[in-house]
Amino acid sequence: MKTLCRLLLLVPFAGLISAAEAAPASVTFTGGQSMGNVYVVEETMQGISFVTDAKDPNAARLTKPHGQYTVVYPESLNRDYKTGLIDEASHNIAGGIAAYTAAAGNGRYDWERQNAALGVARLAAQGGKADYANAISVLTAMLAAYPNSVHAVDATYRLGGLELQNGDIAAAQKVADGLKDKASDWGLEASALGAALSAQCALANNQPAAAITELTPFFGDKLTAAKNPEEFLHVGMVLAQAQLKANDPGAMETIRQIAYSPASPAGQAMAQLLWASTLADKGDAASLRDAFDHAAIAASLKDADPSTRGQAVSLATTLVTRIVATGIDDAAKNKLKVEYSGYVAKLQ
Repeated sequence: MKTLCRLLLLVPFAGLISAAEAAPASVTFTGGQSMGNVYVVEETMQGISFVTDAKDPNAARLTKPHGQYTVVYPESLNRDYKTGLIDEASHNIAGGIAAYTAAAGNGRYDWERQNAALGVARLAAQGGKADYANAISVLTAMLAAYPNSVHAVDATYRLGGLELQNGDIAAAQKVADGLKDKASDWGLEASALGAALSAQCALANNQPAAAITELTPFFGDKLTAAKNPEEFLHVGMVLAQAQLKANDPGAMETIRQIAYSPASPAGQAMAQLLWASTLADKGDAASLRDAFDHAAIAASLKDADPSTRGQAVSLATTLVTRIVATGIDDAAKNKLKVEYSGYVAKLQ
C-alpha cells in the first residue's frame, strides 16, 4: 500500500519534470576561455553539452568534461522558483516546499527544475514527517527524469536521508547501496556519501561500531579536507556521531577537523554546533563556556543554514543559565549573567 501511494504521488512530477528548454548561460573553461550567450542542452556527471543557437535544430553541440568548466545561469524568472528561494532564506518551510514543488514541475529550464527538487529536499529535511513523502516523490521523479544529472549524487544522498528520517531504514540502505554501486561511474563522491548514508543506517539500528568501520577508510584517507571538503564534512559528521555513541575518545578530534575544514559555511556551522552540543553534555564550567563559544560561531557564520543558526542560538541561550550557575557567589553569577546575556543579544 505504501508503494502504491508513493507511485500515485509521483504522477504529477514524472511527466512534468523533464523535457525543458535549452537554458541560456555563460560557460568558462579551465584556463580562462569564456563563452557567453550559449544554451545548455544538458549537464551530466560526465560534463556539459551546449549550443550557440537554440533556434537552429542542426546546431552542433559543444561539450566539455566535468571538472573542466564552470557554468553560470541568469537569475531565474520563474515565479515559483524565486518564491522558493525567498521562503527558504526566511525559513518559511511550508511555503518554500510548496513553491519549489511547483517549480520542479513547471520550470522552463532543467537547472531550475533540478535545483527546485533539491530545494524541496533541503526544506523537507528541516520540516516534519508530513513533508517527507512529497520530497521523496519529487526527488524520485527528478532522478527518473535526469538519471545522470550533475546533481544525481547529491539528490540520491538526500533521498536516502529523507527515507531514513521517514523511518524506513531498509529503503535508506537500498539508496546507500545504489550510491556505492554507481561509484565506478560517479566517482569517489558517490562511494563516500554511500558509505555515510550506510553508516547512518547502522546508527539508526544502534550499531555505532559498524558505522565507524564503514567510514574509517574514507576519513583522512580516501578523502581529505583540502581535496574533498564537502564529502570530508559529511563523512566526518556521521563518523563523529558514531564515535560519540560508542564512547570513542577520537570523537573530539574528528569534530575539530571537520569544524575547521574548508567546507561551505553551512557545513562548518553544523560542525561547530555539533562541537558545542558535545561540550555542553560534559557539564563542567570550562566545557560550558567553550560550548557557548562554538554555538556562537555556528550562529554567526555567514550563509549558515537558518535551521542550524536557530539551533545554535537556542543552545547558546540555554547555556547562559548553566554558565551562570557555575558562579561561586551571587556577585560572580550576576557578572556572568550580564556578560553572557549580552553575547546572546548580539546573536539574535
